[in-house]
Amino acid sequence: MKKILVGLAAVSLLLAGCSGSGSSGSAGSSDSSSITLGLTFIPNVQFAPVYVAEHEGYFEDAGLDVTIRHHGSQESLLGAVQSGEEDIVFAGGDEMLQGRAAGTDIVNWATMYQQYPVKLIVPSDSDIESPEDL
Repeated sequence: MKKILVGLAAVSLLLAGCSGSGSSGSAGSSDSSSITLGLTFIPNVQFAPVYVAEHEGYFEDAGLDVTIRHHGSQESLLGAVQSGEEDIVFAGGDEMLQGRAAGTDIVNWATMYQQYPVKLIVPSDSDIESPEDL
C-alpha cells in the first residue's frame, strides 16, 4: 500500500508538470513536490492508507509535501480538481465516468482497492461469523 500511495503522489506530480495550465505543482503552488489530495466528505476508514502514509511519513520520505483536504458534504466531488484547488481526488471509477459525462476533463489513472475494503467486525465471542449470520 505504501508503494501505491507514493506512486499516486508521484504520478500526480508528473501529470501536474505536464499539464498545459502553465502552473507547476500543487493547486496554485509553485513547489513541484507539493500536492493537494482531495478526500471526499468526512474522514473515513476508506482513506486509512492515506492517513497511515501521512502518519508514518511515507510522503515525506518520498520527498513529497502532501496536503490532505476533506471535501464539505455539499461540495462537488470533482469541483476542487476542476478549479485547481486539488491536484488529485480519491474517487471511484463510476464517479469519474459521471464527471466525464458532465463535461469534466478528468482521467482515472490509479486504483486504490481491488476489493471493497469493508469488513464485518463483531466481538470474538459472537455467534456471527459471516454476513449470512446476521
